[in-house]
Amino acid sequence: MLTLDLGQLVYTSFPDQGFQTLSSADVPEEVKQVFLTQVVYKYWNSYAPPQPGYRAAYLAQISPELTLFGWMYNQGDDDLGRSHIPYFIAYCLSGVLDNPLLDTIYACLERGPVTFIERHRVSSDLHRVVIDQIDDLQPTLPGVMIPSGTRARCRLLLNKGKLLNFSVAIPGESELANGKENDPQMPQETSADALVPDVDNQPLLSSLERLLESPRITLDSMTRVPTTKNALLIGVSHCEHGFEPLPGVQQDIAVMKQVLENPKIAAFDEVQTLLNPNPQILAESLESFCQDRDIDDLLVVYFSGHGVVLDDHGRFGLTTSMSRTNSKGKVVRSTLVSADLLQDILNDSKAERQVVVLDCCYRQTDTSANNPHLGGVNLPQYLGGLGRTIMTSATQARHAFVHKGADLSLYTFYLVEGLRTGAADQNCDGSISVEEWYAYGKRKVKQEIPAIEPQIYNVKAVQNLALAQAAIDEPQFVYRRQFEFYAGRGEVSPVNRVILDNLQSSLDLDIEMAKIIEAEVSKPGKAYQTKLQEYAMAFVEAVRQEYPVSDYLQDQFLAVSSHLRVNGCRYDSG
Repeated sequence: MLTLDLGQLVYTSFPDQGFQTLSSADVPEEVKQVFLTQVVYKYWNSYAPPQPGYRAAYLAQISPELTLFGWMYNQGDDDLGRSHIPYFIAYCLSGVLDNPLLDTIYACLERGPVTFIERHRVSSDLHRVVIDQIDDLQPTLPGVMIPSGTRARCRLLLNKGKLLNFSVAIPGESELANGKENDPQMPQETSADALVPDVDNQPLLSSLERLLESPRITLDSMTRVPTTKNALLIGVSHCEHGFEPLPGVQQDIAVMKQVLENPKIAAFDEVQTLLNPNPQILAESLESFCQDRDIDDLLVVYFSGHGVVLDDHGRFGLTTSMSRTNSKGKVVRSTLVSADLLQDILNDSKAERQVVVLDCCYRQTDTSANNPHLGGVNLPQYLGGLGRTIMTSATQARHAFVHKGADLSLYTFYLVEGLRTGAADQNCDGSISVEEWYAYGKRKVKQEIPAIEPQIYNVKAVQNLALAQAAIDEPQFVYRRQFEFYAGRGEVSPVNRVILDNLQSSLDLDIEMAKIIEAEVSKPGKAYQTKLQEYAMAFVEAVRQEYPVSDYLQDQFLAVSSHLRVNGCRYDSG
């Protein structure tokens, strides 16, 4: 066996300090950051922690010359009374990883760590660890057996020049009692690939969204001001056979670009557009966009088009200009761009602030099957990432938006309006955060079509970020806020009208501009009322022409009532 000269890192909860990362002096800051993001935050779900007695071993290769390996344990309660406290130990190996070194690391992982930092007697001074005789090693905690299958796959990947990334776990006590494992010493492999482990095989990786919302996760970078703001706007208006054309997508891209580039609003440094790309061009364009970014840059990736739910695990893909269905009505998957490919590309970027906006509805891969039990997309699992906020118009396989001819999609329309008018600045502080942007768009969309359910994931990643600025001192902004206040309480009363007229005069606001503002604020409610009237008239006419009403017509009216949430009706399936 070879001698290992290792840096050391520890992550756990310390008295009066909370969760901290300690390291030996020689460990670079960037390695500590990778340890947090690629190990701690990846493998520990604070909302669904493993049970007492749980332990696992892991290896995360940062580069061909830098490898982290170590163990994680459930350490019980801390001094604050919090249960299921994680204890991570990592050794940092510098040098090219080859098969003999890998065998030595396996032996070390199976024996266990030679160091242990008492949480109640913490020392900020950690020393390097030198291991020269594995057989004489005296572990402070038990190790984990590395399965032969893991060893074989890692050897194959190493010989191909791939970076290794795996974890192997031994379940906790209650998990054993529930029959999750027959032999408490038999490890459970979670991954041996450089990619994110498969959802069926990973008890550690649960919901990334909830993990990132854990209060114990704090990064200094979350309070930084972006060096630059950059956006890539992708639109797919026309696919091949089997997908409805969406000509309004071109307008989506145009108006979003205009508002992001406006120096008085969002003032983005770079806005790229990509219309109707094929799969290769879409992936390459995103990869090029994400490259050569600084850690403090903001990246916004926007997509308008169709989405496709691939399976009941929530995997999904986005359409391209080549997307089509085959003769049996099933979507040809190779013509899509899978979400996990996009996730890999975004994960490779150095930029720690990322916002993904998906304005699309989702369909099933096989329209003829029309599986009512097919769930929605699992955005945290297949597109999520540390520092990445995801905004989406829908998550279910149903029509979340409708492009009428060349009109904007509903979701994009209100996102753009919120920035253009400054109305998304809910606290009137002169800046619009990502959370305010999302909240405005959702509120307006639901006023017009209550059945649509926009969602946001991991908003805390960018909660302190000013996406755009609002001209709160401008007459238009002041008048809009006052009218929104009155309109939100119902119809504008005669007294309210007198106040508004006086305000318009005192602000020296053009009367036509005041009417435009009132029309914009009133648009969602009026559109909803118009739809209700159309529904009622159609229903009355149908009953007049055909009574009793056929099952087909009943189904059609049920679908419309679900769309409008009439009498509390909601979507049933797609």
